[in-house]
Amino acid sequence: MTALYPSPAVHDPVGTVIDRAHLAQYTLGDPELEAEILGLFVESLAPLLADVGRMAGVIADETPHQGDDVWRRVLHTIKGSARGVGASALGDAAAAAEQCAPRERDGAISPVSDVLREGARVLAALDPAR
Repeated sequence: MTALYPSPAVHDPVGTVIDRAHLAQYTLGDPELEAEILGLFVESLAPLLADVGRMAGVIADETPHQGDDVWRRVLHTIKGSARGVGASALGDAAAAAEQCAPRERDGAISPVSDVLREGARVLAALDPAR
């Protein structure tokens, strides 16, 4: 059975990764403020995901890695900023990866992959030109 009305996600790619109601609590529904906040989020997320990608390479290659504090700081930053703007799936993925130390190689690859995959999905929705 087909729906009479298309899903809002079809017309709102941002709404597929951002809980707009959550974000509106902080922006009071101001679209300019929402755009500014999401723009800052995208600017900060891209380099953080690059750091996570490097950490994933370290895990896979078993090369010398940065300390647990750097690992957790990057993932904690992603978790907090993602949850702050309403990107809860990314925040949850970062929270799971944050619990795995880089030296715990067997358990860390999947959570880190989840962060990278969800981060790419968020960036694609918020900044399709990337």
